[in-house]
Amino acid sequence: MTDPLAWPIQEELLDCLAIAFNDGQHPDPPKLICHRSGNGNTIPQINPATKVNECCGGLAWVRLMTFYPTLGDRQLSVADTTDNCFHMQALRIEIGALRCWPHAGKYASCDDWAANANMVDEDAAALRRALKCCFVPGHADDGVSVIQGAWAAAGISGQCVGGIIPLTIGPFTTGALDCCATSP
Repeated sequence: MTDPLAWPIQEELLDCLAIAFNDGQHPDPPKLICHRSGNGNTIPQINPATKVNECCGGLAWVRLMTFYPTLGDRQLSVADTTDNCFHMQALRIEIGALRCWPHAGKYASCDDWAANANMVDEDAAALRRALKCCFVPGHADDGVSVIQGAWAAAGISGQCVGGIIPLTIGPFTTGALDCCATSP
C-alpha cells in the first residue's frame, strides 16, 4: 500500500523534475531522475550493485524529509493538542541534483571547475523550473501552499557536487487518510 498523502506529491514532483530537465533548455540532463530516501546527509552516489558513481552521469531526486501536524500556518507542538488525531499535515520534501566534481583522476583546472560550476547552475535552474513552471501551478487553486527554501550547495561528498532545494508543502487535511478511531 502506498502512503496516500506523501507519495502522490513525491510522484508529481518527480514528473516535474523530468519535464524541467528534458524541456530542451538543459544542455546535459541527468541520466538518473529518481526517488531517494534517508536523511539529508545520506545522498547515495555509489550504486552497490553496479559499483557506478551515479552522480557522474548526473543524478536528480525527490526525497521526503519529514511531515508534521499543522494548523495551516504553523507547526503544532504537543502542548497544542488534546489527542494524537491530527487532521492537517504538512510535508517537507527535498529536490536536488548532483554531478561529479571535475577531477576524473587528474588535476582539475580552473576551466574544468568553471564548466562544472556552470552545470551545477544549469541543474539549479532546472530545479527552479520544475517548481515554478510545473509543480506550483498545479496547486494554484487547491489551498495547498508550496514554500521554497533556499537552494544550498551539496558536496563534495562521494566526489559529487550540486545542490538541494527544501520545500514545505501543505496543509493537507488528512481526515480519512489516517482514519483515527473513535471510542463508542
